[in-house]
This record gives sequence, structure tokens and C-alpha cells, in this order.
Amino acid sequence: MQSKTMAQAPSLKPLPSLKPPPSLKPPPDDDILVTSLLDFLEVATHEFIYRWRIYPNDLFDRWKKYEVPVHICRHQRVIDYIRSMLQSCRPWILEGRVEKLSIAVRSTSTGALLNTCVFELRLLTFAGKDMPKRELDEAYRRSLVQLSAAVTTYATVDDTNHDRTFRLFLLTLEDDDHPDSLVSDDAIQRSWILAPQEEEANTLSAPSSITPVASTNEAALPLKLNIYFVQPAPLSSS
Repeated sequence: MQSKTMAQAPSLKPLPSLKPPPSLKPPPDDDILVTSLLDFLEVATHEFIYRWRIYPNDLFDRWKKYEVPVHICRHQRVIDYIRSMLQSCRPWILEGRVEKLSIAVRSTSTGALLNTCVFELRLLTFAGKDMPKRELDEAYRRSLVQLSAAVTTYATVDDTNHDRTFRLFLLTLEDDDHPDSLVSDDAIQRSWILAPQEEEANTLSAPSSITPVASTNEAALPLKLNIYFVQPAPLSSS
């Protein structure tokens, strides 16, 4: 059985900084790996919403990450939202319970789903003496370049000029035969809520196309990361 949780995009009203997530003490190698993965996902999320023009371009600053130019929203509310949502699912990633993280873009006027960026995640057993930081950074660099180029194409094709919003979705792995694997309401890290079935169905149902964006398949890497876009089928005119 699989369960998905979601969270809605923030408004731009200023809020006080969120408290950092509670400290965890996983094995050092896993901790370093998940930290690097969450850093990448944070940057990738900012770049994705920039390319889709979720917020005005002048709210984004140009930075360099993994030797790649990226765009980071400087509004503290957006920064805190994205960071807190990703950090809150750290325990589930460490436990191997996160299958996919998705960013869904919708029209605020019609509610129509425009595009979904999916990150498939899987940590592998790390048997090396040292974390392959250079190889990981190179994989993240390539993925960011490919993501930026691909999303620019999709966002340019969409010429509706309507306001957009985004939501984060998390697909978790569960097993009814093992109650300890179930994500209960109490286990959800406050920020996440269980997604209504109709919301889940609308996000993943009948895509007209799935476009691969990036993939890490290097044997030396302690993780598997696949990125792709799910483009919904166009609405019928009849």
C-alpha cells in the first residue's frame, strides 16, 4: 500500500522564521548523504518554481551552486516553507520510506494542473570508506542543468499567462502487514497533510506524456535519483 502526503504553497505574507527540525542521530554516512540530497532538492525546487514563474522574477536572486547558475527566491516565507517541508521528511528518507517527491504546478484561476516535476529517490547501501562528494556534486550539477533546460521549454510552451501556484507531494511506502511502516496523523511532521484521494488522482491520472529529465546511474553513487515531468492530457474541447 502506498500513501501520499501533500502541502500547499505559501502566500507571500511575512512570517517569523520557523524552528529548525529536531536533531537526529543517524549513521554519519547516511546523515551526510541525506543532507546533500536535501540541499539539492531545495535548490532544484527554487529553480523549478522560478522557471515556471510562480512568483515575480524580481523576487529571485542569482546564485551559483554546483558550479551552475541558479535562482533562489529571497522571500523569507518561501525560503522557510521549502526548507522546512524538505527537512521534515528527513526521517522518512533515512528510513527508506520516501519513493517520490513531486512539485505540481497549477493555475490559480482555473485549478488546472499544468505540469508535475517528480523526483524518485532511493538510498543505496554505502560500502565505501569516504562519501563520494565530488561524484555526488557532479551528479547534482548535471541534474540541475538538465532540469533548468527542460522546465524552460515546458514553461515557455504554456502561454496562458495566468497566475500559478505549486504544491509539494510526498509518496511514501507503507505495508499494511507492518503497522510500524504506516504514516499516521501523529507521525506527519505538522507541515504535511494526507492528500485527498481526488487530489492524488488528479495529479497522477492519465498523463499525456512523461518526459525523462535526469538520472543518476553511476555505480559509485550511494543513491538513485530519477527526475521526470508528468504532463497532463489536454482538456477536450467537446
